[in-house]
Amino acid sequence: MTYITVVREVARELAYTGTGRTIDGYEVVENRHTGERRWVSEHELVIRTGGNLYRAYYELGLTEYQDTRPFEDDGPLITFNEVTRVAVEHFEYKEAA
Repeated sequence: MTYITVVREVARELAYTGTGRTIDGYEVVENRHTGERRWVSEHELVIRTGGNLYRAYYELGLTEYQDTRPFEDDGPLITFNEVTRVAVEHFEYKEAA
């Protein structure tokens, strides 16, 4: 599996910035909320660099007592695994007529 490592402080800035913004040569493609647990919300961060896409996951605290910042419990370098963009079909449900 291909991956890159990003300095934790830069990865944290990427998590806090908006889609389409670039920091240190890394463009934020998507920053998506993926779920919640009791005290944290879970997020997926996709970035582009060198024409390739990479993804990492992080958590944020949900209350002022859970002061969890992105990549808080990771080391000084954050691993982003290479990903590809694929179209996914899903169904929604509407009231019957």
